[in-house]
Amino acid sequence: CHEPAIQEQVHLVKGCGGQYGFASSHAANTFGVAMILWLFFRKENKWFAALFAWAAVVSYSRIYVGVHYPIDILVGGGVGMVFACLIHFGMLKVVKAKINKK
Repeated sequence: CHEPAIQEQVHLVKGCGGQYGFASSHAANTFGVAMILWLFFRKENKWFAALFAWAAVVSYSRIYVGVHYPIDILVGGGVGMVFACLIHFGMLKVVKAKINKK
């Protein structure tokens, strides 16, 4: 909505947000939640993969309302998934270390 070349084409729902929202936190949070739940529960229930569709819809909504560019969504989603993987693998290491201590 801050881009003069496309301002006439953007239909804002709640006004124009700040100018510096590079990585979308909505995308990071939703893709992070989807990834960590899928990593932990993918063997028990295959339906957790559907959370990625939910994350994509939430992320697309940020483009639709004109507050993010697609690259903002891709970077935000990537950041969320990377941190979810780091948390998952870190927790696995802690659990394995506790098991080996016994």
